[in-house]
Amino acid sequence: MIIHKYKCIFIHQRKNAGTSIIQTLGSHLNESDKYKFNDGCYCIDEIDQIKYYKNKGYTVFCVCRNPWNKVVSGFSYLKKEGYLENECTIIQALQGKKQLLQKGQKQMKNRKERIYCHLLQPQCDLIIDENGDSIVDCILCYENLNDDFKHFCKKYLNIDNIELPV
Repeated sequence: MIIHKYKCIFIHQRKNAGTSIIQTLGSHLNESDKYKFNDGCYCIDEIDQIKYYKNKGYTVFCVCRNPWNKVVSGFSYLKKEGYLENECTIIQALQGKKQLLQKGQKQMKNRKERIYCHLLQPQCDLIIDENGDSIVDCILCYENLNDDFKHFCKKYLNIDNIELPV
């Protein structure tokens, strides 16, 4: 998500409090900026766009989370939303997502297959360029999100006393 008002880019990795951050910083965004980088960065064009904005003084940040907690959260969400059958176990779901991940994003037939294919992909893969260099300036920790977000906003965005909705 590109937030021109604050000259920052938020790289949203699903199940990492992205909705709370989008609501807090991006309530006045147009739809095209709101959903940019909503699944991290997969292609060189996205990374080039981020580098372009970084050269203009934008700060790039993301949230990372304990990988197991992220997988469990994603599994719960998939069941709640009907993407998985009620009797599906987490092991069955992980085996299916692993097969989707091995298939590759470009070969996936539809959004339903792509929606959570990256649950097993390391979070660092979504924030690095083709040389393995990080494209973010700041990584917030999900497990300490309120404090990290307040510190980030004060240091990079000059915003004091900000609260994230749950």
